[in-house]
Formats: sequence, C-alpha cells, structure tokens
Amino acid sequence: MVYLEGVLRNGFDRPDLVGGVMEAAKGLWFGSGELDWEKLVAYTLRLRNQTAARRLGFWLERLGLGDESLLTRLEVGRGHSYARLEPSGMDSGPRNARWRLIINIP
Repeated sequence: MVYLEGVLRNGFDRPDLVGGVMEAAKGLWFGSGELDWEKLVAYTLRLRNQTAARRLGFWLERLGLGDESLLTRLEVGRGHSYARLEPSGMDSGPRNARWRLIINIP
C-alpha cells in the first residue's frame, strides 16, 4: 500500500519525480486534511537527506501547516551551505536563512 506521506517524502527528495517542488507543495496543501504530520517528518528524516528535510520544512512553514515542534525537528543537521528549493532551477534568487534554501521559483 502506498501512503501519501511516502509519496510526498519522495517528492521533496526528488522533485523531478513529481513534476517539481511546486507539485510536491501542492500535495502538502491538498492532502493536509489526510496527512499524518509525524509520519511525514519521520519518513523524511529517515532519508538522511538534509535538503529534502529543508524543502519540507520550508513548505510546511510557508503554508502554515504542522507545528513548531515539527519544524524544529526538520532543522536538525541542516548544514551551513545553501541548496536550491527547485533542483532544476537556477542558483540565483532570495535566500531563506532558516532553511538554508535558495528560493529559485516564481
């Protein structure tokens, strides 16, 4: 059985598999009533991919989903370098200091 949390986790890990990071964010928004936030965060942290965790944290914060304790868990081990919010996008754009992301989407 495929769980929405697993699909979304994969979308933030590999946005190219779901049509981009914006599509993963739409999945968060439209699935918010059905998601188990604890499970989503746990699945994402199991990847050991700091960028996937940062992307998820950014969108949870931006969309007003989840709570501060979930966001704090996603911040752990975020590193010092900046990663692209959209991997296929350019290396330019505003920078989000909390999530260490280059916001390279419109």
